[in-house]
Amino acid sequence: MRKAVICILLLLLCGSGIAQKKGRPAATRKTPIALKPYKFNPDEQLNYSILWNNVKAAKMTLTAMSNGEHGRLVELELQTIGVARELVKINDRFVAHLDESLFPVRTQWRIEEGLRKEAGEAVYDRKAGAVTIGEQSYAIASTAHDLASVFWALRAVKSGASTVIDVFSPIEKRSYKIEVEAVGRSELQAASGPVPTVELAVRMRMAEPDKYSVRLWITDDEQRLPLVIKARPPFGEITMQLADSMPQQELN
Repeated sequence: MRKAVICILLLLLCGSGIAQKKGRPAATRKTPIALKPYKFNPDEQLNYSILWNNVKAAKMTLTAMSNGEHGRLVELELQTIGVARELVKINDRFVAHLDESLFPVRTQWRIEEGLRKEAGEAVYDRKAGAVTIGEQSYAIASTAHDLASVFWALRAVKSGASTVIDVFSPIEKRSYKIEVEAVGRSELQAASGPVPTVELAVRMRMAEPDKYSVRLWITDDEQRLPLVIKARPPFGEITMQLADSMPQQELN
């Protein structure tokens, strides 16, 4: 289950099969999809419902605030619910203090996954290319994100060709590389009507890059709200969908 939780966080709980079959690479385009500039909102809370094989299994909250020690603070909270909570009790919380470029300067976490409990703090030194946890240092890319800030990094993906995002997992003490590419436009139905979105393919840099068929649909505006994330890891299909947000958005 621990690997499942890391997969959910790292791969953004997204999935796929809606736009293409599992393992099938995105079609080659002559003209890259242009994305509107992203504007960070320091007063935002996004609440998500997570389905595992169409059964509500967890909930996740993404919060952005302006009272961080470096001006920006983001938080991710993940909890299992219902039958899934009877199988394994998960209460995970990740907090990241970000700089002006949305990179983490200091992060803290507290995880409770079954009998496993852990808390810690990581301090990033980008000039030295290292992150310190306790008395141990680990080499990282100068552009590394953590498990919380990676969601905002995805929202801030630039227009054009595919973008590579470095992610350091403080739980596993290792780094990952994910490739993000805008592969299409579509409309998702919301209470207020159809919402224009951009579909992002999120692939791991490994032997089978599209192994989990991760897809993310974000609103085609400066808010870049992640509306739906889908994935097909080995343990079943996962769908994460925006349930509500604070302040309330027009699409709710």
